[in-house]
Amino acid sequence: SDSVMEVKEPSAAWNQELSDEELTPEDSDSSMTESDQSTEPLENSNPFLTCPNSAVSKSKIYFDSIGSFRYVTFPFTDENGNYKHAFGELAKTAPEPNFSDRITKEVDLLCKQLPCTLYHAIFVCADEQRMDLLKALVTGNYYSPYAFGMFNFDIYLPHNYPLEPPQVLCTTAKAQHRLNPCIDSEGKLCLGLLEEWDPLNSNLLSLLLAIQTLIFSEEPVYREERVTENLEEENSLFNLIANYLNLEHGMKQIVSNPPIEFEEVITRHFGMCEAFIGDKFLEWTEDIKEAINHKQILDKDLVANSFNPEIFQIFKEKSPIEVLEKLSDSVFDLIQCYPKFGMESSMSGETENSQILSDYEEEKGEPLSLSEASNNDPKPPESSTTYYQSLKHLRFNTHCIQDEKLQQSAVVSEQNLARFNKEMKVLSENLPCESTGSIFVAMDENNMHLMKGLISGTPDTPYEHGLYEFSIVCPANYPNSPPSVRILTTGNGSVRFNPNLYDDGYVCLSIINTWEGSRAERWNPSYSNILQVLLSIQTLVMDSDVIQKEPEYDHLATDSCENLAYCNIVKYNNVKWAMLDMIRNPPPEFAEIVWKHFALKKNDIIRTVERWLEEAKEFQLPEEQGEDDYLIMDHNNETYAAFNKDSYYSCLEKVTKELFEELTSFGDPQNDNQ
Repeated sequence: SDSVMEVKEPSAAWNQELSDEELTPEDSDSSMTESDQSTEPLENSNPFLTCPNSAVSKSKIYFDSIGSFRYVTFPFTDENGNYKHAFGELAKTAPEPNFSDRITKEVDLLCKQLPCTLYHAIFVCADEQRMDLLKALVTGNYYSPYAFGMFNFDIYLPHNYPLEPPQVLCTTAKAQHRLNPCIDSEGKLCLGLLEEWDPLNSNLLSLLLAIQTLIFSEEPVYREERVTENLEEENSLFNLIANYLNLEHGMKQIVSNPPIEFEEVITRHFGMCEAFIGDKFLEWTEDIKEAINHKQILDKDLVANSFNPEIFQIFKEKSPIEVLEKLSDSVFDLIQCYPKFGMESSMSGETENSQILSDYEEEKGEPLSLSEASNNDPKPPESSTTYYQSLKHLRFNTHCIQDEKLQQSAVVSEQNLARFNKEMKVLSENLPCESTGSIFVAMDENNMHLMKGLISGTPDTPYEHGLYEFSIVCPANYPNSPPSVRILTTGNGSVRFNPNLYDDGYVCLSIINTWEGSRAERWNPSYSNILQVLLSIQTLVMDSDVIQKEPEYDHLATDSCENLAYCNIVKYNNVKWAMLDMIRNPPPEFAEIVWKHFALKKNDIIRTVERWLEEAKEFQLPEEQGEDDYLIMDHNNETYAAFNKDSYYSCLEKVTKELFEELTSFGDPQNDNQ
């Protein structure tokens, strides 16, 4: 009857807008249950409904780049006319007369309503000649151990569809491993929607959404009826095994041998998701450590052991973290050169530093991507400024670093040679190089584990115009462990330029794991890199909010008297050590850079320091010392004592006079071969 052929439009429940809070896994589960036969998809007008709000812009890029592939057609037959489809032998019975009308309506619904976001997407391909043969590619739910993986399903619509439900077979890991309690070893699905198929309300779209939401869910082991006790341990163990299955089959295998009908989709998906996969992997490893160390999941007789005993045995014999890291490395080796379609933070040298780090600071969990350049990456025009043209070739160089202590601490390892080669390329092409902010790196010519960095202070900060030297030592197991970074510009151990930059050289920073931070802020072996570390120091540490870096002082305003007092100490020592002493005693690795930097900027420096000197006339240290004054004095006792003895203005005036004498001796670097 005509009523049987009716395809229901999405229900009103799916039109509701999210609040400002992120959609939680519980929200997702409550919106679709196995008993709910009228489950409907997202409205096309809001394709990013279930994305965390902070990633809507990323999901829009994803949708714009890949959304047109949600439903396509492709020949499933080989050169001999045989179907390359699990149900190819069944596709010989002619469908019912009304079959075409029903499928046409369903196809229209699929084209409009299949989800296509960074956090979950579904793609469908139908045979060019037979509409009853389809293939689906389903990504794992973001909150699940299958996140970002892609899983294949072959679908056959019986000749009397929709009176009979579709036949579905999962072809990913078929006859190798069980992906899920709802999928047996042959790929057959156990799903309430198929068992209680309703011809009036059920359709392909609701089936695919059920597969994604119910099977590739956050807690897949709970679909197993045998699990009645030790629920947390069972879930932790199965999630660990599911992480392995996702990396091995949902990523590595499908990238290595992509189905031809989905090849473009797979390339685009993994290219755009590369950075997010790395962050998700870091999240998984933290959960795994907790499960192994505290729940002792590998030492208990759990139901989850029986799903894939060979994988469980691997984890018993080897460290699960090492096994998964090896798998993830294989995945990243395969996808690192895939086009990103603008889905990575720009690391161009011409991009403003604050913009470079905006995604990292505001969208936690989305670190800067270390990847090869691609023709699809945006290319801003090369700067025409004199500063850039004079110094661009010096941004990254090799040099014999004469520091015995550093040489002894840098252990050479050839295992990470490929990683260093990538970092060298990124540094040489993307280190910022403008008069408003620049970073230079020198790598030891005999040991690439040892480097030095030179960071210039940015405008409107007490570090402006100064050059600050840092040592960078990468451990033998880099990038599994972060580099050791120390500041060398300390006034011979007398100046603490920042609560995070100690006078003994210690650098306190989340990304190198020397300060507490969220999981997303800490070192990520897959994506964190030296460029990101240096940019973090320049833009997040060396800014105008200095005292705020100290815990319990972050509530203070930039123009608070406490912050201004600390900034004045920094300004004075910036002139004395990061300018004057840097000119007189330039590090041999950066001698040419130092000369050109100050020669090109001398007029700007004079104007800035003259303004600081004028402002210093109004500054007075408080007569009575409060708690805030004690902090400032404790951090920079020598400078504080000098200000008490001769005043801030007198101290700054003295070093300013010496600095100006040095600057007036500089010639024009454009006409000098020095």
